[in-house]
Parts: sequence; structure tokens; C-alpha cells
Amino acid sequence: MLKHYDGRRWLERYGQSRRQPGNRRMHAIGLPLAALGLLMLLASLPVTTQLPPELQQLSPAMLGLMTLVAYGFLIAPLLAALMAPLSLAAMLLVTWLGQEGLALEWSGAGLLLAGWLLLWRGHRQEGPARRPAAYLNDLPLGLYWLLDRAVHGLLRKWAS
Repeated sequence: MLKHYDGRRWLERYGQSRRQPGNRRMHAIGLPLAALGLLMLLASLPVTTQLPPELQQLSPAMLGLMTLVAYGFLIAPLLAALMAPLSLAAMLLVTWLGQEGLALEWSGAGLLLAGWLLLWRGHRQEGPARRPAAYLNDLPLGLYWLLDRAVHGLLRKWAS
């Protein structure tokens, strides 16, 4: 049985360890770069023919995005609903880049590394850097935290 998930608390806890303005700026740039890089790497993987024919159109990248959106419903359904079209736009961009001949493996690895380095640099501003794998573990939650900050920023602007 699933425990009760308090997505708002998850987002607040994530934000509490990212208080420095410099670290937040590094996350605002590093999280999307790392996510796009990971998506490009997943898009470069071959689709297995072991799947039934109706599922062979689902690339590892598309499955990853579907998982990201599904994970968002544990955190905040409204944010997941906003993440879905953003995920689709990212997938369309990566598909177009691949069709234009961009080497998705190398470009994806470069973006993932650049994003990871920005996240690492941001965490150094808060204190000792975390273990490297933690950045990828927290990537989905970080993307939702960033989206939540953007939504709340827009709402504050519209309210004033």
C-alpha cells in the first residue's frame, strides 16, 4: 500500500537546501541543461524490437518523459499537468535535432555534464558538495521545484 505523499513538503525540503541566490541561479540553468542532456542520451538509444508492435514507437526518451509526468502526480497534479506539454515540447525539439543530423549522444553527454557541473558549483556555495549521483537522483524533483518557483513567480507578478 502506498504511503501518503506530501508533495508540497518534498518541494519545500528541496528548496531549503538551495537557499543561496547563486545556487538557485545555478539550478535554474543546470537543471534544464542536465534534463535535456539526459533526454538526448535516452533518445539516442535504440528502440528494442522485443516489444509488441504497438509499443515499438515508444522510445526510451518518451518512456522517461512519461515517467517524469507520472511522478509529478505524486508531487502536485497541477505541476504535472504543466510538465506534460513542456515534456512534449522537449521531445519534439530533441526529435527535430536528431533529424537535422545532430549527434544526440555527444550533444546529450555534453549538456548533461554542463548541467551537472553547474549543479555541483551551486551546491558548493551552500557548503560541502553532495555526492555526484545525488544530482541525477534529485533531477525529477528539481525540475518540479523549478517549475513550482516559476509558477509562483508569475502568480506574484500578476497579483501585483
